[in-house]
Amino acid sequence: GSDEIYMGSADWMPRNLDRRVEIVFPVEDEQIKNEIKHVLDLEFRDNVNSAGGKVINARLTADIVLDGTEWTPIGINSNPFKGTFDGQGYSVTGMYIENPENNRAGFFGLIENAVIKNLTVSGNINTPGKSNVGMVAGMMSYVSIDGGGSRVENCVSEGTIKAKSEAGGIAGYSMPNGIKYKNYITNCVSNVKLEIAVDNTSYNNAGGIVGEAEYTIIANCVVSGSIRGYGDQCGGIVGYAYNG
Repeated sequence: GSDEIYMGSADWMPRNLDRRVEIVFPVEDEQIKNEIKHVLDLEFRDNVNSAGGKVINARLTADIVLDGTEWTPIGINSNPFKGTFDGQGYSVTGMYIENPENNRAGFFGLIENAVIKNLTVSGNINTPGKSNVGMVAGMMSYVSIDGGGSRVENCVSEGTIKAKSEAGGIAGYSMPNGIKYKNYITNCVSNVKLEIAVDNTSYNNAGGIVGEAEYTIIANCVVSGSIRGYGDQCGGIVGYAYNG
């Protein structure tokens, strides 16, 4: 059924729970409800990027329409996203990235021991000087030695990507702790126009699904976009892969 949203001034302090009568009111206008959901979604990103490595689970309850301003990816070097993000079939549109603070660009910047599923992401990533660039996730990796593998499943990517190297329609670079874990990218569709903007001469690591993949299983994925690069290591599914 339809989500119910209520607003009020109460917090979880004992004075409000035990000694006061607080009033909340329902939000019934659908446009206002969607605006509130959008604000909460952005708060989720900021919580992850300052979470100190905590596991955070989330799910979308509506489409997110970004306004084309600079998007800060979810998950940074010191605080990768850990947990499950279920898009529930909803979409993120209008994403734009040009100057990411970290060398990883995507709706998610860095994920570790995470599951991203049932999500469509479309936008424009214009980062010709950056590596580890993907529409859904810039990098699927591990920060700690015990960091587990990650999964991206049932996701769709659309739009354009311009990068230096390690770029893919779904993920830029996939590198779990291969001694213990593997990453998985399954049942994904990419319709991304991907361009390696720098003549790297010897390698590009550019792929329709993932640019570079180590210890990664890629299955049941479809690519309908285009890839343009220099030198070697460009592929329809993956640019460079080993120990899969």
